[in-house]
Amino acid sequence: MLVFYFIGGIGIRERNRYAAVVVFVVYALEAISAGLGIVRIIFAALLLSNVRATFIASRWKAESEEAAIPPRLSETLSDRFSDQLPMWLWPKIRIPYYIFSSVLLALMAVGLVVMTGRGVTR
Repeated sequence: MLVFYFIGGIGIRERNRYAAVVVFVVYALEAISAGLGIVRIIFAALLLSNVRATFIASRWKAESEEAAIPPRLSETLSDRFSDQLPMWLWPKIRIPYYIFSSVLLALMAVGLVVMTGRGVTR
């Protein structure tokens, strides 16, 4: 799950709508299956706002002055990790992430169906 959320975060950082939606859906399914709490609801709301922001950012006109992306920093190690790594890694890992996340989502859906079908509650 750590790999799923880490690569999903990279996809969200690179303004990928699929990554934003699938991270929110998987987190919501986890929250539903494990039981809702105030912290989970807050994190789900934050992830939902990521989905909204990603869809808004995907409609920006690249040639307009308002849509200019700030320059990515590469001076320190943390700059390289947060600004340069997503830009370098996402094109390489995008397709395997699509496959991995869709299989994970399908397995979670089957698990929820089996859990609710048997009447198992937490």
